[in-house]
Amino acid sequence: MKRMGWQVWSGLYILYISFSSSTRNIDLICIKEQDFHVFELKKYQATEITKEIVFTFLGKVFDYYAKNFQYLSNYRIIMFLMTVNNNIDETIRKLCLSYGIKLIEPNMMSIGTLEYFLRDLYKKVNQEDINLISNIENTIDDVKKHREIYDYCFSDIFTIKDGDIVIGSTTIDINTNDALHNYKDLNNRFNNFKTLCKRKE
Repeated sequence: MKRMGWQVWSGLYILYISFSSSTRNIDLICIKEQDFHVFELKKYQATEITKEIVFTFLGKVFDYYAKNFQYLSNYRIIMFLMTVNNNIDETIRKLCLSYGIKLIEPNMMSIGTLEYFLRDLYKKVNQEDINLISNIENTIDDVKKHREIYDYCFSDIFTIKDGDIVIGSTTIDINTNDALHNYKDLNNRFNNFKTLCKRKE
């Protein structure tokens, strides 16, 4: 990643004292231009992802932001919760969607990753297969519409106003049931496209 222009910090390099005076640790931070990516890594074992884990991660990032907001206010902070757990409860997916946390799990791709692989698949499909090409194009358009409505992040929720951290209104209007339904549908459509392509090889 460093060769591609990313700044990367991990583990002991990101220890800090929270407002409750306890020592906290952020697993991984990756910065490129104005994007500040924060990762919570639950990837070494099939840890159950609970609401406590989600809110602890959100609290750690908020603490870190509050202690460094004059510096971090220039960045777009994006949170990633990574897990190898195959059994993610729907309430956890909805909770992550509510707070703009990108949940990276084995069974569903994040919306940004999904768009990348849809575009990659589009390039590989036989251009004479008009029906499949059209369906992939429509799905890419639907992904873009989904991102416009639901794909927000920490910096869209917590902002700086007159030197103070304030909570925006981003989460107020979101319907997590609709968001998750669309999210799952888009993933299913991509998986169906892959299956069709394999059959035609």
